[in-house]
Amino acid sequence: MTSTASPVAPEALACVCGEPLADDVNDRGVVTVEGLAIAFRRRTDYVMCCMCLVFYRVGDLRIGRVRPLTLMEIKFLNEIESAEERDAVAAL
Repeated sequence: MTSTASPVAPEALACVCGEPLADDVNDRGVVTVEGLAIAFRRRTDYVMCCMCLVFYRVGDLRIGRVRPLTLMEIKFLNEIESAEERDAVAAL
């Protein structure tokens, strides 16, 4: 993945527990702490802290918002995504 300028400094991408979440987050995806580039496409793509298992939306991290999600938020976002996918298939 070709890196584009990230609005977030890598040191700012830390979990509430202090563990690093990613080396970089940009419009193409996430570069993990281990250096693996992962492309993300949906608003329901997440990064999970490997120490405390807290989830963060990739879309939030892209804009510098490092805020953990609750399980209810994850459920709600996934329901919206599923409904949009069903509607798109039904429109075919």
